[in-house]
Amino acid sequence: MRRLVVVVIGVFVAGTLLAGLVLAQGAPPVFLPLVIANGPNHSTPTPTQPSVATATATATPTATVTRTPTATPTATPGGGLAVENYQTYVDGVAGGLHVVGEIVNGEMSNMSLLRANITLLQDGQPVYNQTQPSLVFSLRPGERAPFDASLGTPPNYTSYTIDASGQPTAQDPVDQFTILSQRTFTETANTLALVGELRNDTGGNVTFVTVTGTFYQANGLVWRAGQSYTMLGKLAAGQRSPFKLTAYGPQQIASDALIVRAIISSTPPRGDLTVVSSNVTVQGTVLLITGQVRNDGGTTASNVQVVASLYDAGNQIINAGVSDTSTLAAGASGPFSITIPANWQGYTTMDLQVQGN
Repeated sequence: MRRLVVVVIGVFVAGTLLAGLVLAQGAPPVFLPLVIANGPNHSTPTPTQPSVATATATATPTATVTRTPTATPTATPGGGLAVENYQTYVDGVAGGLHVVGEIVNGEMSNMSLLRANITLLQDGQPVYNQTQPSLVFSLRPGERAPFDASLGTPPNYTSYTIDASGQPTAQDPVDQFTILSQRTFTETANTLALVGELRNDTGGNVTFVTVTGTFYQANGLVWRAGQSYTMLGKLAAGQRSPFKLTAYGPQQIASDALIVRAIISSTPPRGDLTVVSSNVTVQGTVLLITGQVRNDGGTTASNVQVVASLYDAGNQIINAGVSDTSTLAAGASGPFSITIPANWQGYTTMDLQVQGN
């Protein structure tokens, strides 16, 4: 795929409402693109692997338990697997009891198949058990990964215990990635968005690149966890891709931690798809990116998508978006459209990348 770099020049233009998308009146500055360069290609990757060791913890179980957080990132090698910074919450949208926390690898080896084992007790007697996989398949020594167990409507209980299990693995995770920049903003009244950009430093092609986020309260307890693939599905060595995570309850979130995993790919991203033109308009509070993409290859391209990354003057990511998929025959061109409804103000440059099968 080829990268199209666009520099935008602010032109002050009155905005109009985009039907069904915006309610605001008046428009911020309009940024019109000037194409100045063409660049290389890009694509995406996923998960990892866990050992056996347990650590038990008991907490007072109400729907909103208050706990003293475990002191953070000091896992002692050889100290076993542990569950830290956990608490319960009730899903405010779907309902149901959840237990959320993080598994810490205190072993001296990589651990895979990580699980949080939850037992609800009624007057000291087990009344319910559930095993919840970690959101990250494997961890290196000292690393930590979140879990979020949905218990639905469990039987009455007076306390609960959690321990961690897993198994040693000689296989290292594919985790050589650099988070280049990230930004959080309140997307809706109840949703925090984290947009970031990473670079593939593995030295090879990767796919299923997964970013897992742990969101903490000010007291250090895990509040929520989230996971998402990068917007580009396959990445060549050195290639960048944006990603986006969301979490409920922005007012409760004080900090976050990210961990990246991927799978090695035997093939590179497709490199014969080109953005041949693009245009940027502002409609109310919505940024609309449109243009044409062409298949310069000799075979049909399926699942063709254009990914847009917006940067500020310091080359820090502001926001990102992706078009719908399309199919292009060899030599054919087709339109694309990317809508970024809000939180794009302040961008000065744009990077457009194309992916497809």
